[in-house]
Amino acid sequence: MIDIISLIIACNYIRNKVRTKGYDPRPYVWRLVGLWILFEVSGAALSLTLNGNIFIAVGFGLFCGFGGFLIVKHKVDKLPSKGNWMDTIGKENNQLPPQ
Repeated sequence: MIDIISLIIACNYIRNKVRTKGYDPRPYVWRLVGLWILFEVSGAALSLTLNGNIFIAVGFGLFCGFGGFLIVKHKVDKLPSKGNWMDTIGKENNQLPPQ
């Protein structure tokens, strides 16, 4: 149950971050869900084969799922902002020196 709640919180975080940059958040949320499930299942399976304790396997799966969140967060952080870039042309660094 805690993994589903964590995934919902992570999806809301990624959705808000992508929206503020001006992009459609759906591909990034689906990528997050896919990576989260893939990492969580593979981490839990690896831990279960090495340890044999189901509670440790679930905890390790949750920890690995958080790694999927970090991958998507890094991709979103690298996105350029689609803000009002046309309004800022020639205003900040492109000003002519005073005469």
